[in-house]
Amino acid sequence: GLNLDQFEKMFEDQGKCCAICKTTEPKGKYSQWQIDHDHKINCVRGILCHFCNMTIGNAFDSPIILHAAAQYLEKHKEDTEHE
Repeated sequence: GLNLDQFEKMFEDQGKCCAICKTTEPKGKYSQWQIDHDHKINCVRGILCHFCNMTIGNAFDSPIILHAAAQYLEKHKEDTEHE
């Protein structure tokens, strides 16, 4: 639901990069930026690369799941550093 001016303003405000991973290249499917929105209230949250948008979606927009995933990676970070 964003027009081009709104998209450009939002993208400028977030530093002309993915709001999550900060890449300046829109990686992933079609190499296009994705407009992320809250599926419950259909409100635009930000502009993401395809991979970050898919990560949010695959976690069902749940901060609890994403936080648990981050904790899991942190917990096993030391294990993989010794390999």
